Amino acid sequence: MVESAAKAAVLARSGSSIGIPASMVLALIAIAAPGFLVHRTRFGSHLQAIGASRALAVLSGLAINRTIVLSYLVAAAATVAAVTLLARGSGNSPGSEEPLLLEMVLATLIGAAFSRRRTVTVWGALLGVVLVTALSTGFALLQVNIFWVSGIKGGLILMVLIAAALDERLHR
Repeated sequence: MVESAAKAAVLARSGSSIGIPASMVLALIAIAAPGFLVHRTRFGSHLQAIGASRALAVLSGLAINRTIVLSYLVAAAATVAAVTLLARGSGNSPGSEEPLLLEMVLATLIGAAFSRRRTVTVWGALLGVVLVTALSTGFALLQVNIFWVSGIKGGLILMVLIAAALDERLHR
């Protein structure tokens, strides 16, 4: 199992298909597949109904437990993302990818901020990832110290949370 994961990591890191890096293809599939599944299928409608109100979903006769188990199986498909992260960090020392946690939290919160209902969506998370990646790349090009970059990202997280709290208070 570990050997196959390592082989997949090497392929994701150095492989390409039609001139497009394999990691980009995997990332596009990892974004497009769940987005289609949640927003364009019957399963996605059931999943959203259960998430909105479990009690009403039970009353309407939906198979709650089966749908939840299937959603966990779909979430397990995130191993694709894990393989690309493994490829990115292979050969590095342990803990070298720790700043990714801050970036993931920021991208998720920014993605939720762009949602009408202030919930995380696939497309909002994708937009958040694009914005945070552009921010990180810009800071790297400007050669800003990594400690300042982490502080700025933490400040952005606080700003998004404060804006969401103020928005909720104004719309009560």
